[in-house]
Amino acid sequence: MAQSGFTPIQLYRTTTASAQPTSGNLADGELAINLNDEKLYFKNAGGTVKLLASSAGAAGDVVAASNNAFTGANTFYNATGQTFGTGTSTQDGIIVAGRAGGSSSYRVTFQPGTLTASRTLTAPDATTTIVGTDATQTLTNKTAETLTLNKGYTEQVFALGTTGSIALNPTSGSIQTCALTGNPTFTDSLSAGQSIVLMLTNGASYTVGWPTITWVTSAGNVAPTLTAADTLVFWKVSTTLYGAVVGSYA
Repeated sequence: MAQSGFTPIQLYRTTTASAQPTSGNLADGELAINLNDEKLYFKNAGGTVKLLASSAGAAGDVVAASNNAFTGANTFYNATGQTFGTGTSTQDGIIVAGRAGGSSSYRVTFQPGTLTASRTLTAPDATTTIVGTDATQTLTNKTAETLTLNKGYTEQVFALGTTGSIALNPTSGSIQTCALTGNPTFTDSLSAGQSIVLMLTNGASYTVGWPTITWVTSAGNVAPTLTAADTLVFWKVSTTLYGAVVGSYA
């Protein structure tokens, strides 16, 4: 309601839905408002009527005309969280969302230094999440995938069987343990360029069968005499499997 005794200053206006002013309705620089659509127009120096701003609805979002660029040191935020992104579900784009109701003391900042070339940050597809932190973290209830190295084996300790047919397979682990309870027969599952360390217990108590191996020993190509606890190394060059006992740990 206007203040008593004063004449209100009002814009050229209409309450008709979707009505827009024409160039004949406005003088250069004059404003017009559609009270029903909540849209503000002006006439530029070239005589063309332009949409200046529009409220997107009850939420009070302000929608500018298409193909806009925001330049300068601009800051966009509110007190309860915000989202910047594409407007429709049919478009691919970037969404940066703030947590509603968060502390005003905390922010997420993307602030590059002086760039010498274009940089790309590629996030995973589907539902995978990237979590970054500069603090020491403890993983709880997390599933970690096995790290596969370029030679096709995994950096982990793997316990082999204790008797019967036992494969020397580097995909089971680069360090393998075997505590014998019977007479084993080891088989070769290595590919060229692969190697494993085998920590063998009770080798002196049983008859061990080996695949075709070129043994590297001071006595030449001679199978080793095993003890209660031996550490052996196996590696393959081309199609030749080599083996050596590097020591006893008993």
